[in-house]
Formats: sequence, structure tokens, C-alpha cells
Amino acid sequence: MINLFRRRASPLAAPNAPPLCPPLDFMKDLVHSLTEGVVAVDGRKHILLANPAVGEILNQPYSQAIGKPLWEVLRHREMSDLLDRVFQSGQTETKEIAFGSSNDRIFEVRMAPLKTGEKISQVVATFHDVTALRRLEQGRREFVANVSHELKTPLTALSAALETLLDGALDDPQHARDFLITAQEQTARLQRLIEDLLALSRLDRPQTFQPPASCPVQETCRRVVKALTPLAQKSAVTLKLDLASDLLSVAMTEDELTQVLVNLLDNAIKFNRPDGRVDVRARLDEFGVVIEIKDTGVGISPEDQARVFERFYRADKSRGSERGGTGLGLAIVKHIVENRGGTVAVTSGIGQGSVFLVRIPRP
Repeated sequence: MINLFRRRASPLAAPNAPPLCPPLDFMKDLVHSLTEGVVAVDGRKHILLANPAVGEILNQPYSQAIGKPLWEVLRHREMSDLLDRVFQSGQTETKEIAFGSSNDRIFEVRMAPLKTGEKISQVVATFHDVTALRRLEQGRREFVANVSHELKTPLTALSAALETLLDGALDDPQHARDFLITAQEQTARLQRLIEDLLALSRLDRPQTFQPPASCPVQETCRRVVKALTPLAQKSAVTLKLDLASDLLSVAMTEDELTQVLVNLLDNAIKFNRPDGRVDVRARLDEFGVVIEIKDTGVGISPEDQARVFERFYRADKSRGSERGGTGLGLAIVKHIVENRGGTVAVTSGIGQGSVFLVRIPRP
């Protein structure tokens, strides 16, 4: 009945030999077990076969789509146009098509005609989900563009300062000092950016085994807060530390915990207000150690909170680079914490400050 699964006997086969083509039920089970979506339509463009994998892009359960026109089930102009071209040309066609209410799922659709004699009797369409691949490619393009932009800004400023010095400013001690300070600041910014990029590169490497680690929480927190106190005083921000007495250690190296705390505290200080405050609290819960960093700063809008852990994303775009940030600090924090089986989250509001909550397992 369905040409796609019709049994064909070989002319060389013995009269009582079983057919060479697998049984119809076996073929259906095989198609249904595929991870790729499959749809077969007849010459009237009605659906003969659909498997569960294609159900997520249909407007109804795949089993209810059998016998209905493809356009009625999918209601997708690009799919209808692609099917028309295959029936007209008799050639296999492949195209990437976006599905979903917001076109957030991308499938590589391949349609192949099946002929009975010279006439196309059926067309089989396969759906390969390439959403993750396209998102990865888009992420890489954005990453390269962001890196280029972040490198270009300090390099341009550094080049301008050096060019001005060579053009005569070197003979003016006061101006020469100003331009040398600018060159030094931009060089330091480039160094921070490169160090953060190298850190992310190391964290991105797939690790089949994460070596066990243990780090004293109280000692590390005190040391980091002491090291950042001069920066806080310069910004007129008060740093407060509140550590539970029963804290022992977390499943991180000392360098990892230090990097997490430094990045979070550095942001809390830089994006605070004059006479502001940063509270660092650490306690135990059923999961492990909870470190809370609360500030009285400018806050983060709800739409930005979901993206602050992305690379180069700055909620305060107008002032982020001016304050010396690379836009990679929170991405590094997220990678370190999650690589150790922990979680990091933020709650905030514009003008209401921010609270970063880090949960880290115990060793």
C-alpha cells in the first residue's frame, strides 16, 4: 500500500524464500526509533508516516497527523515551498528551516523523492536538529567580535599615547607623564584581558576527571577581603565580613575560591555608590557552603540578570570598560563554580543593589 515499505521479491530468490525487504512492522519500528524526525507524504502531499522525533515541531501529536495534508499539520510556508520544488524537479533538496513560535529551533530538512516509474509517488523528509550547532557558531562569531573590540580599545589608546609622545610631548615633562600613565593603564588593561581569556580557555577544556580539592573558607575569605580593602577605601565603600564559626572547607582549590571572591567583590566595589557597603557572609546549609555577597550599588535590571554571566556582557555598558573591567569576570566565576559542582545566582533591582549567592559543595 505504501511504496516506501512495499515488499519486493528478488527474481533470483527461491519460490518459498522470504522476501528480501524487511517486514513492514520492522521498518515502522526502525523509523520510530530514529532520533531524527521523519515524515513521508504521498502524491497528494498527505502524510503517510511520521515518527515521534518529529512530533515536537508538529502542531499536534505525530500519530494524529497521519492522513492529513502536510500544510495543515505544519502550517509552514518554507516547508510547503520546499515540498513543491521537490515534486516539480524530482531532485533531493536540503534547506535549514526555523520552527517554533519564536523560530528558536533550527532543523536541516532533507526531502528526497521516491518514484514509481517516472512518477513521484512519495517524498520522504528527514529533520536534523542543528539548533545547538548554530548557536555555538553564533557564540563563536560574537566571541571573536567581542575580543576584537575589547583589544582594539586599549590598543588604540596606547598607540595614540605613544604617537603623541614621539611627536614632541616627550619634551614636556608634565604632559609626557600623563601620556605614560595612560600607556601604563592601557597596558595593564590588556594584560588583565589576556589573563582572563587564558583562564576561560583553561576552564573550557573538557575534563574527564576533576581532581579533588579542599580549601579553607574562613582564611581565604579574610585574606581576599583584606587585599581588597584598599580598593574599597579608595571608592569610599565599606567592606564587612560575617563568617559562621562552623565553616571548614569547600571542594575548590585556594586559587579557585580566591578568583571567585576577587571577581565578585571587585564588581561589588566598582559598581557601588559613594559611602556604599559590601557585606560578605558565609554559612553552611544542606548543600554545602553558601557565600553571599551583597552590595548597595547601582543594581542590575531583570532582563540583564539572565545574561550577566555571559562573556563580555556588561549590564552597565556605558561604564563597564571605563571602570577597568574586561567583561569576563562573572563568566569565569560561573565556570569555576559549576566545574566544582556548585551554583551561582544573582538577585537585584535597579538602584537596589545586588546579591550574588554562591553554593559550593564540601570536600
